[in-house]
Amino acid sequence: MAEAEARVEVEVLRRADLGPVWCDDLLPPGAVAVRDAGFTPLEDVTGHQGAWRLWPEAHRRSVPETRPEWLTENDVGQTDGRYWLVRSPWPGLTVVDVPNVLWRETERGLAPEDYDADDGRLADVAHRVFGLDEDGLGALLPVCRSRAGLRHRPGVGGRRAARAVRGRP
Repeated sequence: MAEAEARVEVEVLRRADLGPVWCDDLLPPGAVAVRDAGFTPLEDVTGHQGAWRLWPEAHRRSVPETRPEWLTENDVGQTDGRYWLVRSPWPGLTVVDVPNVLWRETERGLAPEDYDADDGRLADVAHRVFGLDEDGLGALLPVCRSRAGLRHRPGVGGRRAARAVRGRP
């Protein structure tokens, strides 16, 4: 009996080590194809569902939102009734770290009591940061790096970029 239980535990650990499991049937129709084309659901990147408006058009895609729990008046006001997927404009920075760069740059030089998320500063910063090429981003990141632990490797994409951002070779 103990051997059978041990086999079950080993199998559970083996499956857990395979990485994230996508629940494709929970996504709106068409989202899986966009995700498979290299885009990441915005809800996996940031809780700010209106952030799609800040993202460069060439690096965002959407499909109609069909999940009832996301079709509330508040959610539709932030998403325009769409399910948004985004990708990083820079091969050397993962999509998950893009909002970190935007927030760090937005907050730079501000005392916490002076920061107002609705004052338009984030939109201005996003416009400026998203306009940077790899070299410009590389020059900006030393400022953000000390506060967010970010690392940038120009021309590095995919898993290697994710490891680079986390400080692994």
